[in-house]
Amino acid sequence: MAILLIISLVIVSNTIRITMYTRKLEISIMKAVGATDAFIRLPFVVEGILIGIISALISEGVLYFCYRVATETIISALQTQTIVSYGSIAGFLLLMFVAIGIFAGGLGSVFMIGKYLRKEGSEFAAI
Repeated sequence: MAILLIISLVIVSNTIRITMYTRKLEISIMKAVGATDAFIRLPFVVEGILIGIISALISEGVLYFCYRVATETIISALQTQTIVSYGSIAGFLLLMFVAIGIFAGGLGSVFMIGKYLRKEGSEFAAI
């Protein structure tokens, strides 16, 4: 689980990095007119959180279909009905996926935009 969290942090960080570089001119203009780092950082953090929530929903859907196929295979192979239904654990899993997605998305965004603002955000290289 820790490895998957690290992978998701890297993916979100790279996505936010690409977004920052495409909006380089806008960030430079905002810095020039006196916008604070928090004002510039907020849209990127919200975007990272939304990426985390969307990925959590996609993960829940993929897990549902994989669990369904696996349980049907086990039931037909073992001729048993003592399989835990997905509905009993779906809410907990969705909550955990969303929490981890929000955490990874927000954390990756905060790190990348902070690094960018310290390094290149105050320059007018984009103009």
